[in-house]
Amino acid sequence: MIKTLQNENITERKNNKRILLQSKEQADRANQTKSEFLSRMSHELRTPMNAILGFTQLMEMDIESPLVDHQREYVEHISFAGKHLLKLINEILELSNVESGNTKVFMEPVSLVEVVEDAIAISKPLTDQNSISLECQNISDDFTKKGG
Repeated sequence: MIKTLQNENITERKNNKRILLQSKEQADRANQTKSEFLSRMSHELRTPMNAILGFTQLMEMDIESPLVDHQREYVEHISFAGKHLLKLINEILELSNVESGNTKVFMEPVSLVEVVEDAIAISKPLTDQNSISLECQNISDDFTKKGG
């Protein structure tokens, strides 16, 4: 009876260990697949985004057919949003590199004023379209410089 229980415990432990190992291998494969997907997608997204940014620059520099004021403003919004999106795409690629152990992450100070100004600038076309006023008052980088 005792021998049977011991055999069952050993068999159960071996089965649990096998299941755990299979689960770990499956999770590792899924993580690798996710990292490869993120890397490919960031590249596939970056290529057309660079084309969009390039064409906005060409439009801004066109001497023969210069943009009128409202067109220049639209192109500036496209350029700003494109640069922001490109930065996000690059950060996704960096994240996949971090997950695969190919990159180191460093803490660095960030300008709170720039972050808020960027958020407002990105939101401006939508707020204008919906007659919404968005503004920020009394913001200072002092908070960021002191370390929060």
